[in-house]
Amino acid sequence: MNNTVQSLHRQLVEAEENLQLVQERKSEYVSPVDIPLQLIKDERRLERRIRYLKRRLNDLRPINVLRDSTKLIVGPVAQMLTGEQWKEARGFLLTRASKLPRSNYLDTGLMNEAVGELVRLNDDLRILLSACRIELNPGQLEALEHCAGRLARCLIRIYRLEAGDAPELELLAATEGSSLRNRP
Repeated sequence: MNNTVQSLHRQLVEAEENLQLVQERKSEYVSPVDIPLQLIKDERRLERRIRYLKRRLNDLRPINVLRDSTKLIVGPVAQMLTGEQWKEARGFLLTRASKLPRSNYLDTGLMNEAVGELVRLNDDLRILLSACRIELNPGQLEALEHCAGRLARCLIRIYRLEAGDAPELELLAATEGSSLRNRP
């Protein structure tokens, strides 16, 4: 995860430097009509690239990854596994993630350490959800439950949940080989 952020940051610095060079070249022209079209295109392309890189870096901030993980597990994953989304758990967890100071409500150290694992689990869950939507089979459902269980255990620790705070999430975290669909 850290490598991804470092790579994006390097790309951002390089794009900003290139944009500055393009703008310096543009300022050398007396009239805006004299500016070559390619220079204008390069400037626009670099501006778009910089906006994209900033958005991507923002998306990889630990709190944003945590919110994304929460929305994924209580939304589409819950829908696939239990047939309904967990609206109460979603509201409770996202409200808890929004409270300040975060260190009072979240294990920020663990959140910062686990951000790479959260991103990987999010990606795995999205792939499994896509596969399940195309053609549902027991193996995919079992893999989805296993991956969701790992994510749920991680979220319980990060959110510092007590027993009974989010029963659906606790149930999912407890599934190790047994299906949620077979539970009462």
